[in-house]
Amino acid sequence: APVTLRYDKEVMALNTLLVQTREGVQVALCDDIDTPKVLRLLRELSGSAQQAVVHLENTGNPTGGFPLLGNIARFIRSTLHDLGVSTADWEDPHGTGGGA
Repeated sequence: APVTLRYDKEVMALNTLLVQTREGVQVALCDDIDTPKVLRLLRELSGSAQQAVVHLENTGNPTGGFPLLGNIARFIRSTLHDLGVSTADWEDPHGTGGGA
């Protein structure tokens, strides 16, 4: 029988936001490198990720969105690196991608 993965609605919404943020960042960078918009998008994604962590902890499934959260951390670090922000000295306790 096929295995069906079921993700929490919060995790699915966060995944959708990550896809939308990636697209928004690409558009902003192509729009004369609109750095303020990129930073705003990253801040919104980061805040939503933090809310998802709290939600998952409250539902007794703190690792339920862990792969997605790692993807978000890597995306944020990579984007900041692309903008010239050094993330090399940031702590990486969960192996989410290290400093870019």
